[in-house]
Amino acid sequence: MRRLLAPFSVRQKLLAVVLLTTLTALLVAIMVMVGFDLRNYRQSLISDMTTQADLLGRTTAPALTFDDPRVRRKTSSCFVTAADPRGGDLQRAGEDIRQLFEQG
Repeated sequence: MRRLLAPFSVRQKLLAVVLLTTLTALLVAIMVMVGFDLRNYRQSLISDMTTQADLLGRTTAPALTFDDPRVRRKTSSCFVTAADPRGGDLQRAGEDIRQLFEQG
């Protein structure tokens, strides 16, 4: 180890330590920022999906309860415009809710 560092002056060795410390701090800061951004993205996605599910549930409940074809047709547009492959599938008594909307 001494032979490896022997040709360098004290100034160069100190500069190398400072640069290595700065690089390490920068990498840690980047990792923390990426982790924070991923956590924020996940939380906003969960919040958005929860809000959409709540709105969809509130608008589809009366149509399913009272078998109102007009409200079914109006609400069925939610499935077309807000289709999300990550979302779940709504069902009533083992039926696909989209089939109920298409019938009405």
